[in-house]
Amino acid sequence: MSNSGPALSCSILARRLLQGLGIPMSAGLFIGLLTGKLRYGQLTLEWPQLLATNSHPFVEVLLGSLPGLVLFIACLALGALRHSVNLLCAFVLTSAISAYCCALLFAQAFGNTWAAGEVFRELYLAQLPLLAMALLPGLLIALWLQPSSRPAAF
Repeated sequence: MSNSGPALSCSILARRLLQGLGIPMSAGLFIGLLTGKLRYGQLTLEWPQLLATNSHPFVEVLLGSLPGLVLFIACLALGALRHSVNLLCAFVLTSAISAYCCALLFAQAFGNTWAAGEVFRELYLAQLPLLAMALLPGLLIALWLQPSSRPAAF
């Protein structure tokens, strides 16, 4: 009898962690789309100009994505991501939380002062179509990495 149990669980864990990396990717894509729309009024990608000289948008997106990543890992630890539907729902929820956190972090790049309610209404809720577009690549990666329960057809 082979010892494939731990190897299988390590494979699933690695797969879930790779799926979780789509969360900051989706949040960063949302910020890039949001910046392009607010600057040019059209669908384009652009990193925002940060006020702090020693910061980089990539690092800021990773920091803004931490709440969503922690929640995704908590769902993973609780065993809630065993089914594809649960995985996709958790991915969308945690990515949406991360995108909002990133919008809060980058709000100064979009204007002088923003109240928290204004960020939520103007930079997040009013831009839900951009969020949907930003989520699409991450969802496709999460589905691609999802193990299939049926045998592959040749």
